[in-house]
Amino acid sequence: MNLTALYTISTRRFAGFDVMTLANNHLNDYGDLPVNYTINALKEVGIKAVGVSYGPYNSHQVIQS
Repeated sequence: MNLTALYTISTRRFAGFDVMTLANNHLNDYGDLPVNYTINALKEVGIKAVGVSYGPYNSHQVIQS
């Protein structure tokens, strides 16, 4: 994992963030690899990622904890 990205994300955890939303209309512009990278980096420092869905817009999404 990129140490600069991990450091940047860990500063958010240090500041007290424990949940971050990734929801925006450009989330999947570069495919699933960057999205999964970000989710894993957040998870690695103990921050829960929300606002991510996979599949068609109108599909039923299950929220996992």
